[in-house]
Amino acid sequence: MAAEHKYNTSERTGMMPIMTNGLSWLPPHLVGYGRRDEQRHGTRRVRPRSRNLEQAGPRARPVNQGFDMLGLISELTELGISEPERTEAMRDLLQLAVHAHGGMTRWRQLTEISAHVSISGALWGSKGHPDVLADTHVTLDPHRQRISYDPFITADQRSIVTPDYTAIETHDGRVIADRANPRAAFAGHTPTTPWDELHVAYFSGYAMWNYLTLPFLLTHPGMQLQELEAHQEDGQAWRRLEATFPDSLATHNRIQTFYFDHDGLLSRHDYNADVFGGTPAANYSSGHKTFGGIVFPTQRRVVPLRPDGSTLPEPILVAIDLYDAALH
Repeated sequence: MAAEHKYNTSERTGMMPIMTNGLSWLPPHLVGYGRRDEQRHGTRRVRPRSRNLEQAGPRARPVNQGFDMLGLISELTELGISEPERTEAMRDLLQLAVHAHGGMTRWRQLTEISAHVSISGALWGSKGHPDVLADTHVTLDPHRQRISYDPFITADQRSIVTPDYTAIETHDGRVIADRANPRAAFAGHTPTTPWDELHVAYFSGYAMWNYLTLPFLLTHPGMQLQELEAHQEDGQAWRRLEATFPDSLATHNRIQTFYFDHDGLLSRHDYNADVFGGTPAANYSSGHKTFGGIVFPTQRRVVPLRPDGSTLPEPILVAIDLYDAALH
């Protein structure tokens, strides 16, 4: 079904009214939230910091650091266990997407990704942290769920996030605050529930790790995929993959849908974030650029998703601008 609206930077020249039909979950204070948040931050570009995550403080390294994508693939192969059965058409789409974003050979060579980003949008203010990620650097392990923002909250602090542990620490490794089993801390949350700083660290951490590892993340052997019928939007036909994520991955929710253009580039990503009580959203990707042999969207805009699959241009729940990236 064609979406009613798609976020388009060139079309948005000011505030636009928002329709709330089918969006009873949307907090009243977000209605009409528009471009002003996007204009708040400049576009100063600096070389991203590269930090070795293994040098973080000792308490930031729990026993379970999340899945090892390459290790798991290797172990399954050695045991003679194949990946879940996938149709030839679906395999073709997955291969097209992986190739369009740089290819699996280059991806497997990586040990670290660092990027300079600005993250804004209505969500952060509604949770009590409007500018927490306005100008920061993110560093992640592309094959294990381990990610850090630096700076985080203050200039001398960073976050450390894995599926089982979240911490805020100083640059010398002193833990300021931490939380085991961080997802459990979201139990009973709604879109209007305020967050503490560890909530922010966990959500922003697992979400960005997912975003920056796509579409390669979809090759994980535990991922169940099926191709859906093509989606028409803005005169384009986007092929769609529905993915059911394994429980071992920290992600928005178990079933998500990914939209790819005719070149195989990721254009849209739909999900229902469990940490907000299952809030439906569409994450539009654009401005794809190559950094170190891998293609990343340089702009992401998350907007409300209606039950019929159509989207609204406002409010912009999350806006992510990637200025630069370094791959090692």
